[in-house]
This record gives sequence, structure tokens and C-alpha cells, in this order.
Amino acid sequence: MRHLAVAVACASLAFALAGGMAHAQTATSTAASGFETVPFSGPELLSGKRITEADCAALAGAVWVVVDRQGECIRYYHSAASAAGREAVVFLSGDVVSTNARGEARPSSTYVKMTPETMQNGSASWSRSLGIPYLHLGRPGTYGSSGEHAKRRTAREIELVSAALDAIKVRHGYARLHVIGYAEGGHTAAALLPRRTDLGCVVLTSALVSVRDWLNEIGRSEDVTGNKNPLDPIALVDRVAKRPDLHVFVLTDPDDVVISARSQTSYVRRATAAGLPVRQVFIAAPDAQAHALWRAGREIAVGCAKGMSEDAIVAKYQNKTPERPPDADEPRLHAPDVLTRGIALTEVQCKVLAGALWLRIEGRTFCVRYWTGGKTDDAMVFLEGDLGESDKENGKLNSHSAQATSASLQRRAHMWSRIYGGPTSSSPVPAPSAPRGITGVTAAPCSRSKSSWRRSMRSRAGTGSSASTRSASRAAGIR
Repeated sequence: MRHLAVAVACASLAFALAGGMAHAQTATSTAASGFETVPFSGPELLSGKRITEADCAALAGAVWVVVDRQGECIRYYHSAASAAGREAVVFLSGDVVSTNARGEARPSSTYVKMTPETMQNGSASWSRSLGIPYLHLGRPGTYGSSGEHAKRRTAREIELVSAALDAIKVRHGYARLHVIGYAEGGHTAAALLPRRTDLGCVVLTSALVSVRDWLNEIGRSEDVTGNKNPLDPIALVDRVAKRPDLHVFVLTDPDDVVISARSQTSYVRRATAAGLPVRQVFIAAPDAQAHALWRAGREIAVGCAKGMSEDAIVAKYQNKTPERPPDADEPRLHAPDVLTRGIALTEVQCKVLAGALWLRIEGRTFCVRYWTGGKTDDAMVFLEGDLGESDKENGKLNSHSAQATSASLQRRAHMWSRIYGGPTSSSPVPAPSAPRGITGVTAAPCSRSKSSWRRSMRSRAGTGSSASTRSASRAAGIR
């Protein structure tokens, strides 16, 4: 029996943790002298962490920096286990909290299990495998650094990171840095470009580099932190100095459902127009969300640092060229007044649509849209809820329905297929006599318990990229 199904959003945490935690267990078998073994604090992540200058001086892997007469202790986990040198690779991870639609923030469950010792051991392992000095820098308020993670994507965050890099360079004698920015850490890396001329290879992987586009896509007018004017890297490209030794790569999976390929490509277009040497590399991510490209980011940064040409890097790593430009026009699937006006399509109009069926039922005709992903013959059907706001009859679309596009449903169909292992398909019912405000969706729910499924769907309801927070924690200091 052949079924269809649609992708919406389910976190495949087990897959993501498999490689990372196995590596962590290997790494922590050798203690990192001087680094704490107490896990990072969830409450401090949410409310802010305070460290005095004196206490900072006593910590392993820490620098005290002052911005606007206010000091912070920035932690970093550094290793030159493979070889010394005058250049190092710096890794900046993504956000480690998720924020739901009500503005409630929750620490990543993976993050609160990690310790400074596991971070240091992870850096040592990466340095050995990559063959270059390596460090993971904790953004303010994360991974042991003082400050407030709630005030990320601000000028102060970028200034603190830049000041910390200056201090680290002096301490370890580095002349040149190569930076990998993963997910929201890519925001930090891209925002450093106008401020520094000592960056050689900058790899922005699955990166939040156009905050404006990202907010538009999730239907928000302000950042998930509440900041109405977050710093936006796409607006800074004209300030980046043109240098022959600068190489910028943007690594993108076209099906990324955490930070869209569309927003990443917008940055590439804008930076290229400004004359910057940017190469976008389309790579298949290994996770269901098509997001976790942190391993490729590290490898490309090191290849670039060791002199591999841009063309050779693209030829080696690009394996998922999109059929259409990721920033091609994506009109909204539902008009704002669809709940009161309805939708009427003729047979001719229906049959020219990709993924559409013209049906006759009890003397009435319907055009049914669907989006499919997957190749096997076994799938499930998921029916999504009303298009309208659930708390009142006001004729307004809910935020999810208002932002839906045909392309976004297709990306989620592919995601569900990867999670479920079978085909997926999504299907609104826009017929003249269709039930008002109802969307029919085929989807592939995970093979897990009902309670696990509900937790997954609650996570999906959030606007803070929970998949990104888990992936950021995994990528941080362990493989």
C-alpha cells in the first residue's frame, strides 16, 4: 500500500549526538589539567554569568576584556596538540537556548551536560585531527564566559569577542586567524569581518547572516531575544576591507529548515555585489534538519588555511547543487484574506501546478495541493490544524500559515522523509467549497512514543531554532 507524508519539524537528537558523545567519552578519558569538571549552568545561561577580574585571572583558558568600561571574562579552549604555528582556527558555535512562541527560553539539554574539561579535551582532539592550532571561543554568557547570552546579536557581543581574540593572539603569539562560525555563531563571525584585517579564511556554515530575512521568514518583527534592532551582518558587507588574503565561504544545505538557504544566499548576493570574495558551497548536511554542517566547516577552514584553492574546495565538497536558486521568489501560499474569501481554482489552473490533483467528489470539484519527499513505499499521513488563530474567530491566519510557502513545505517534506525513512507529502485543500481554514497535510511522524512526539511538537512551536541549539552544543567542543 502506497502512502504519502509531509515534513514539518521533528528533532533527530539521537543521530546528532551519536558521533559527538562517543568522541567526548574518548576525549575525557584524559583529564585536561586545570579545567573544571562541573557542567555549565542552565540558570546562568538564562540570567547571565558574573566573574570578577581576579577570579578570571585564576581560570585556565580565560582572558579579561573591557568594552565600554565594563569588563567580562571570556573563556576559550585552546590546543596546539598537533603543531605550533603563527596561525590558528577559531570556532564560534550557535545559540545554546531555544525560545518558544511565548518568549520562554530553555537551555539546550546537551549544553548543560558539558564541562570546561570536555570542551578542552574536544579542542585538543580537533587540533590533532585537523593538524593546526585550534580553539573554541565561548560567546558572552556561554561555555563559561561571563556576560548575558540574552543580549546576543548586539554590537557589544561582537566587540567583546573581537577584544578577546586580540588578547588570545598576544598570549599565544598568533599573527593570523581563521574563523568558523556555525549557525548563530556565523552571525558573530560575519560581524567580525568589518572590524578585523587579520582574518584569513572565514567559513560561515549554516549561518545566520541575514537577520532581516530570517525574521521575515518566521513572521517576527524582533529578535527572539526581544531586541528590535539586532546587528545584521548583511548590512555590514560594504564596510569589509577588500584584501587578497581574505577568503569567505558560505556553506549551505538547500533544504536547511533551521536557517534557510534563502537567507544565506541573500547574504552571498549582497556581499558579492560589494566586491567581497565570497564562495557559496552547497553541501548535504547529515541531519534531518539539513543544518549540521559544522564538520565540513572545520575541514574547509583548515583546507583554506593550508593553501587549498577556492575552486578545489568547491569541487571537493559541493554535493547538493539546488535545482533553483535558493533566493528565488517564494510567494506566500495563503493570501491574508483566505479565511473569509476562500480559494477558487479552475481545472486548467490546478493542472499546471506542481504537486496538485484535480478531484471530483459528490459532484463537486477540488484542487488538492501536496508536497512529497522520499522514495520508499511506506509513509504516514498527518493532518495539520486550522489556518486561523485558535483563540478567536477574527479571520486572521496564524503565524505558521501566514508564512507558509510552497518551497518551505517542500523543504519540510524532505525533512520528514529523512526522519521517518519514507516519503512525505503536504496538502492544503483550496477548493471552492472546501472547509474554511482547514489544511490537510500528509506527514511522517517519528517512530517514538506519544509523549515524545508531543515534546517534539512543542519544540517545533518555538521560534528559537531548537534544532540549532542542540546542533550547536554538539559541534562546540566534541565531534
